[in-house]
Amino acid sequence: MLLLTLACGAPDPATLVDELRVLVVQSEPADIRLSDFSSFSEMPPQLPSTPDQITIPTEQETTEPEDPKLNIVIADPLQEGVEVAVWICTNLGDGCLEKDIYQDNPADWIQYYQPQEPELSIPLPLNPLWAGFIGQPTESNEYFLASLVWVLACAPNTCDPVTKLGTGQVDLDAFSDPFSLIEQVPLQQSSLAFRSLYLSSSTTSERLQNPTITPLFDELSLTPGNSLSLEFEVEMTQRSDEAIIYGYTTLGGFGTNDLVNNGLSFFQGTTSLQWFTTEADEGEAQLFSIVDDGLGGIGYWIDEGFVGPANQ
Repeated sequence: MLLLTLACGAPDPATLVDELRVLVVQSEPADIRLSDFSSFSEMPPQLPSTPDQITIPTEQETTEPEDPKLNIVIADPLQEGVEVAVWICTNLGDGCLEKDIYQDNPADWIQYYQPQEPELSIPLPLNPLWAGFIGQPTESNEYFLASLVWVLACAPNTCDPVTKLGTGQVDLDAFSDPFSLIEQVPLQQSSLAFRSLYLSSSTTSERLQNPTITPLFDELSLTPGNSLSLEFEVEMTQRSDEAIIYGYTTLGGFGTNDLVNNGLSFFQGTTSLQWFTTEADEGEAQLFSIVDDGLGGIGYWIDEGFVGPANQ
């Protein structure tokens, strides 16, 4: 019955974001090389055997960094506000190695933010462990999935480890075991997400690129119970058979986000998503479109729409 309903032009409930959710974690560039960091020259040449052998550059030792960035998209449809913790975890089987490295300066490892907009763009710090994982530069594209970016978003004062982080109190044990951390926070007012970081030892100009997604429309309003086709131009440098575009909204919904409906079989071309509303929908909406090329690159689009009578 659900499949029949969707085929007849109704929204998929899974595309409606009705509670706090981390939708995107993107690194820019898509693959990370030590040479991308201004503080690269300060890093040790190989992975030390013990944490006390790792030297973290101080602010006085480095120039103003021009580091790669993390772009994070968080939907807050209830408009309760958001507290966010962001950290890198390199886990070889016994929790995050960063726990010991940053035990004297935990604020350099786990960052705290209170974003006012759905998009949060922050510098990606150079992890002392990466020099060892990447090793010596090569001419071929070699990628190492050694670290994960973790993002925990919570409504204010609902996640104790995150709230304490905002006051300078860091629970190293909690953040060093991210999967168990979710047991300490409420399911309805939090969202935990992670994404692999692609670390490259290549010295060539070829590298992973994030897809670009460009809207080909101006109008983002419709009346309740109707739908609107949103056409996008998508460009990918690389893609797999799993390349796909997703649609999400805080009001109404999109068709089912699967490869049958939303698979992308081209490197550059146009595609469309159908934004549906019900008769009960009315008000402002946030809309999100996400392109995943299936090989490590991700692109996204965010905008605001409106559902209401035509004369508004």
